Amino acid sequence: MNQEKFLIDKFGRRINYLRVSITPNCNFRCIYCARENISLPEHPIEEYLKIIKVATSLGITQLRITGGEPFLRTDIMDFLLELSKLNLKIGITTNASLIHEKHIDTLAKLNIKKFNISLDTLNKKKFKQITGKDSLETVLENIKMLKTISKEVKINTVVLNNVNIEDIVPLIHFALQQDLVLRFIEYMPIGKDKKFYYSTDNIIEKIRKDFGNKLKEFHDDNLGFGPGKYFELQISTTSRVIIGVISAISHPFCSSCNRLRITSNLTLRNCLGHNTELKFKDLNNPQEIKKLLFSAIELKPQQYNFTVTNKDCMRIIGG
Repeated sequence: MNQEKFLIDKFGRRINYLRVSITPNCNFRCIYCARENISLPEHPIEEYLKIIKVATSLGITQLRITGGEPFLRTDIMDFLLELSKLNLKIGITTNASLIHEKHIDTLAKLNIKKFNISLDTLNKKKFKQITGKDSLETVLENIKMLKTISKEVKINTVVLNNVNIEDIVPLIHFALQQDLVLRFIEYMPIGKDKKFYYSTDNIIEKIRKDFGNKLKEFHDDNLGFGPGKYFELQISTTSRVIIGVISAISHPFCSSCNRLRITSNLTLRNCLGHNTELKFKDLNNPQEIKKLLFSAIELKPQQYNFTVTNKDCMRIIGG
C-alpha cells in the first residue's frame, strides 16, 4: 500500500473521516453553543465539493455534514445529490426542526440514512430554555419521519450540569419507545466556560443507580464512524436500548482520532481542541488542495488542548 495516497499522520493514525460544516448559521440559540442572533456568510457548495472530491482520492470514506443547522441551506439537497455520486458513507447532524416531507423523499432516494439529532430534553419549557425556540413538538414529529426511512437515527444529548441531568432517564425511555440509539455527550469548553461540564462517568453511574446492574458494554460496527463507546441497557427480557457516551474530556480518544474538519469559514482544522486552521488558497487547483490536506496531517497534534482553543463556537467549527 502506497502511504502517500492516504492521509496518515506522524503518530500512525489513518484519517478517513471528514466533518464538513456547510453553514455557521442556526435557527436555535443553544446556551452551550451560540446565543448570538446573528447571520453569517455561507460559502457556495461547489467550493466544499472541490475539497471533498480531492479528500476522497486520499482515502476519506466517511463524511458528516454539520453546521450550524445544515437544513437552513436552501441548496442542501443539491449538495447531497452531488455527494451521493461519490463513494462515501454520508451522515448528517441536525436539530431536526427544519426537515420537511420533501426532504424525507429525497433523502430516501439518495440512500442517506445516518442522522444524528440534537435533543437535550423532552420537557417543553426546558427545551425552550436551552435552545431559545419553542420547537420540541416539531422536532419529535420529524424524528418519527426520519425513522420511516432509516434505522440509523441517533439522538445526541449534551448533558449540562444543573440544567438537564434529570432528563437522562426520560430520554432513555423515549429512545426505548422509539427504537433509537441514544448518546450522551460531555460538554466541551469550546469558547465557553466550564460551568456546564458533567462527566460521562457520572452519567453511567446515574443510569446504573436508576436501572440496576443492567448496563453492559456493547459493540457493533454499524453504530457509526465516531468515537462513541456503547452500552446495552436491558430493560426487560423483551426490550433493550443502546446507549452511547462520548467522553472527550474525561476519557480522551485522541489515540484513535481519524478525522479532519472543514469549518464553515472554509478552513481546514485538524483538531477540535487546537487553534490550527489552514486556509485553502486555490480551490481550482486539486494539487493545492491535496497539499493543504497533507499539511494538516503533518501538523495534527497527538492530543487536544482545550486550554488554548480559540473563541470560535461550535457552529463555526462544525458541531
